[in-house]
Amino acid sequence: MLTYKKMEKDSEALDIDKRPLIDVRSENAKRRCRMRMNEFVRNLVSKNASYILLCMLAKAPMHGYGLIKTIRKTFGVYLGPSTIYPTLASLERKELVDSQWDTTGVRPRKIYNITSEGRQLVTQQNVEFQRMLRVIATPLIETTT
Repeated sequence: MLTYKKMEKDSEALDIDKRPLIDVRSENAKRRCRMRMNEFVRNLVSKNASYILLCMLAKAPMHGYGLIKTIRKTFGVYLGPSTIYPTLASLERKELVDSQWDTTGVRPRKIYNITSEGRQLVTQQNVEFQRMLRVIATPLIETTT
């Protein structure tokens, strides 16, 4: 059994008092901030999946798995098949995207392409989104500079 005196000697041997102090609170605060930011991005992406899918399809036609990979690579957020495919089906019902089967590869893939109505909608949404960002970000820019 260690006595108080023995523990005191052990701490001296380890030079505990000479180690640089680490501000645990600031490290925890940074970690919490990163976690909140990840949650913010995850919510932003998942709540706006239709808009993001239309934006990506406006750049190039893609299959569902390609969209999943692109979203993960771009935003660091995993939206799985249970989110992507119902959203694509909804966009297809609204005639904002159309699809064709590509059977040239080893496995058949459904390739999604944005329609002209979808392109008009995403253009309008981009204008509105940019306007909202200017309104939201302006006070932050003014206070940080």
